[in-house]
Amino acid sequence: MRTNPLPHLAVRVLRAWKAAGWARHVGRHPRPDDLVFPGLNGKPQRPLDATLFRRDLKAAKLPVKYGPEAITYKDGTRHSFATWLGAAGVPDELIGRLMGHSARSVTRRHYVGDDLARLRDAVEKIVLDVSTGQVIQ
Repeated sequence: MRTNPLPHLAVRVLRAWKAAGWARHVGRHPRPDDLVFPGLNGKPQRPLDATLFRRDLKAAKLPVKYGPEAITYKDGTRHSFATWLGAAGVPDELIGRLMGHSARSVTRRHYVGDDLARLRDAVEKIVLDVSTGQVIQ
């Protein structure tokens, strides 16, 4: 588990979701310990993201495997995130940190948050159009 910064736009969208969308989705107002994206009953859910992601890849006539391994939703979102950061000019060192690849000491990794502002600034470079879900380059 690690702390990652969210872009200001994502914070605004998530707050709007928690203020109104969550209750419409579940049928009651959220409690502080509720999940951000629950199932219709407010409990955890395990959506078929990987299956749906591969279906969309097939529909777009794109590969659904990388060598012998199936491409997962996680792979696609992580690769997209890293690609968008790179296209926005974020240095490789910060991309690695945001992806959880960079080695750091235990103290630095778990107890020191001195670089969260730099990481947040890096993530802010990805410009999103919330109405379309598109990344603006």
